[in-house]
Amino acid sequence: KLPTLSNFQRQSISIRQLRNLNYRIYMNLMRIPILNFFIIKKLFV
Repeated sequence: KLPTLSNFQRQSISIRQLRNLNYRIYMNLMRIPILNFFIIKKLFV
């Protein structure tokens, strides 16, 4: 029981880190004006 629990905790931590990384990448992309323009164009057109 203990090993599986620790494994599950490790998985949840990795998922959290992955989400954080995705959010950081997204924010960095939104900072770039040209990409931001294309994203807006895709959303509204």
